[in-house]
Amino acid sequence: MEVTLVGEGDLDIAVGTRLLGEAGLSVGQAHVTRGDGTLKQRLPGYAAASQHRPFVALLDLDQWSGCVGNFVATHLPSRPPSLLLRCPVRSIEAWLMADRAGLARAVGLRAGDLPRRPEGVDFPKRLLLDAIARRRPAERGRLIARLPPLRQGPEYNRRLGSFVAEQWNPTAPDVLSASPSLHRAMLRFRELAERLKG
Repeated sequence: MEVTLVGEGDLDIAVGTRLLGEAGLSVGQAHVTRGDGTLKQRLPGYAAASQHRPFVALLDLDQWSGCVGNFVATHLPSRPPSLLLRCPVRSIEAWLMADRAGLARAVGLRAGDLPRRPEGVDFPKRLLLDAIARRRPAERGRLIARLPPLRQGPEYNRRLGSFVAEQWNPTAPDVLSASPSLHRAMLRFRELAERLKG
């Protein structure tokens, strides 16, 4: 069963593809919007297109101060059942950090460099980049940009994408308990798979 996957960036697509695969779904088409603003603007179009094929969109919660439900209702007030909007709290990196030991190994950190509850971190991506900059200065220019402010380098998406595809364990009980929004996303993806089977 194929769905169309939409994400803000390449890493979102890698994560979405892996999670949908875990639920028994495959990605027929993937669209990268290069930012949350464009994705939000296109949500009504995705809602209309989902009448013909199911869509899954991943949109970071970022600094939204309310609950996830209100965030979804604000950006997609009339949501058809064939469009799933899932929101990592607060960014896709938090879902990866839920597998502390796995991600730490993948980027050369210690598990203790990453939080036990990544959804409590305001800026998970910045925390990850800061940890890499402190612990792995040789990665400057690859995983992180050479000059401040800290931002992802040219190898960031490739390295984390490889981790997602090959090592990440998103369905392990300890990973799901560390990231409630990831847990909810997996439940919704499995429900979608069951619906599409019928």
